[in-house]
Amino acid sequence: SKVHGRLSGQINFHNNPETKLSGDLTIKDGNLKNFDFLKWLADSFLLSSLTDMNFHQAFASFSIDSQTIGLDNIYLIEKNLKLSGYFKITPQELVSSKLSLTFSRDLLGQSPTFEPILKRFDDPSFGFDFQLSGDLDAMNFQWLPSALKERIRGLIPDFMERRIERDINRSVEAAPSPLENRP
Repeated sequence: SKVHGRLSGQINFHNNPETKLSGDLTIKDGNLKNFDFLKWLADSFLLSSLTDMNFHQAFASFSIDSQTIGLDNIYLIEKNLKLSGYFKITPQELVSSKLSLTFSRDLLGQSPTFEPILKRFDDPSFGFDFQLSGDLDAMNFQWLPSALKERIRGLIPDFMERRIERDINRSVEAAPSPLENRP
């Protein structure tokens, strides 16, 4: 309900040795509206354009079996954002996910948080890695370490970093479960 576009794909059904549904999906000329993770990023970094975002193409491999529901090889192409990674959920509703996002300079320049920092960098794009894990209804969120994160962290005053971390924690605690509306 949050992803719109022209969907095409290939679906495989296996029933031996266990039942498994898998395949590949492609969405072209799509739109993400109020996608929880991007909405969290939009709220945390004051990037409102992430809450309703058009994209050229998105790909993912999916797999559903008795052990997990998963999206692998996720890749989304948008003018100012590239997203890649995986997202898996166990029957006990435990999440395992890593997402890499690459933001364009233009996109980060819309954020009052990042705009002053960008003046100190010549990079055309900025990549960050994120991890989601734990119970689906109370996921642990972690902004993974990277050389770029450390360069930026060195430029952010301590009070601003603490505010960003508090915003992250509040957003994660308040985020609805992506499976709440499942049939």
